[in-house]
Amino acid sequence: DQLPLSDDAIDVAICCLVLHHVEDLDAAFREIHRVLDSSGRVIIVDMLSHDRAEYRRSMGHVHLGFSQSMLESRLGEAGIVLKSYTTLPLSPDAKGPGLFLATAMTWE
Repeated sequence: DQLPLSDDAIDVAICCLVLHHVEDLDAAFREIHRVLDSSGRVIIVDMLSHDRAEYRRSMGHVHLGFSQSMLESRLGEAGIVLKSYTTLPLSPDAKGPGLFLATAMTWE
């Protein structure tokens, strides 16, 4: 939540399987908004909502995945608009929760 970047410094922020470890999502999303330029984009890959509470202890997960509505609301509070949320195909031998790909923008 304190990136070593100036305001409006980047075009794209990519968050790949990291947000479920972030304690203060609102601060993180505000910081992403701060460093994105006025037409900035955000790409997020993370876990779908799940009920594997043991991940909190065994892997340090703060959040047990994200639903589309939760992500849309939290991004929106930071001034970022969710544009798409797509569930990714699950591999037959996957052991963890399913994943999603979301895109968002600082403008509509």
